[in-house]
Amino acid sequence: DVYVSDMSGKRIVAWNDCNTGGNVDITWNAGNTVPAGVYIVSIAVDGNVYSMKAIKK
Repeated sequence: DVYVSDMSGKRIVAWNDCNTGGNVDITWNAGNTVPAGVYIVSIAVDGNVYSMKAIKK
């Protein structure tokens, strides 16, 4: 699973079962659907969650 959360922890969008053959390829055009700010992008792999910060300008 891959998901984007705002800084309060609220999930903005999620992609479930998006891992095909060990690869994840996602394109998300947030456009005006989310305001500018800092978000956390997380990916869950084999029970582990890896996260990184993303900034929408």
